[in-house]
Amino acid sequence: MLTWLKCRVKIRKSASTTRCPFRDLPAGISLRLGSEMIEAADALFSKIHAYDLSVDGDKLKRAFTFGMEAHEGQTRASGEPYYIHPIAVANILADMRLDLDTVITALLHDTVEDCDVTLDALDAAFGSSIAQLVDGVTKLSRIGLQAGQNSLQAENFRKLLLAMSEDVRVLLVKLADRTHNMNTIDHIPKPEKRTRIARETLEIYAPLAERIGVTNLQHALENAAFGVLQDEMAQGLLALSRVSQRISEIRAGSAGSVRIATNGAMAIHFLPPLIASYQRDHSDVNIDILVRSSRQVADWV
Repeated sequence: MLTWLKCRVKIRKSASTTRCPFRDLPAGISLRLGSEMIEAADALFSKIHAYDLSVDGDKLKRAFTFGMEAHEGQTRASGEPYYIHPIAVANILADMRLDLDTVITALLHDTVEDCDVTLDALDAAFGSSIAQLVDGVTKLSRIGLQAGQNSLQAENFRKLLLAMSEDVRVLLVKLADRTHNMNTIDHIPKPEKRTRIARETLEIYAPLAERIGVTNLQHALENAAFGVLQDEMAQGLLALSRVSQRISEIRAGSAGSVRIATNGAMAIHFLPPLIASYQRDHSDVNIDILVRSSRQVADWV
């Protein structure tokens, strides 16, 4: 059972003179972080402080420094320092005005999986709530949809992710994580890997975002995935054009059937509603969808 929490924080009416904690870092830490990271930390603090005047700046500073030091030396596929990614995920969640623990979880969400950090260490440094959230995100990251699974299996996988997320904030962090990964997917050199990630995003994560009502992330995920799968979208449009032509041929002669062979992503997301529309107008024509490998061009038999 999901624990649905009110993650938004109401703005208090009282004034505040809270000073950004990242302006008072010790010289050694400032040198390690660098000016760009300090500016990023400043911006993140200011964004949270705009809707939560009581934000614990010292806790945010400790989390920021902890995460950056844990990921020190790691880089992204783009060549940028890895910690650019957790900061971006944290900013997505801060834009949604989520609570500080959720934002800190974003800053730390890969430390257990990718670094020499234990949950006990996170518990001791930031408390059990953040440690449990990071643990939840780590568990979700360790499972993935297998290639070739059909729509029913994808739905079962979505249910599994929901069942594993006792706290909805775990899903929110995971969805924000996937959103930033999709925004930077062009840096992945292998096209087949980009396609696999985009299809998984379209079949699993975008529907999950819709299911829990996070439409901004749903649309961001769909748009990014469509950008990668545009060739498959073109194949789908070609298939629909052929269906229309085939229906015209059948209507001009005798009754018949149309069979479309296409890939999983196209079959699940583009064809069914359009095929249903065709069949409402042409009830005497039977249209079937055959899911095939994405490497095979859409066609009918």
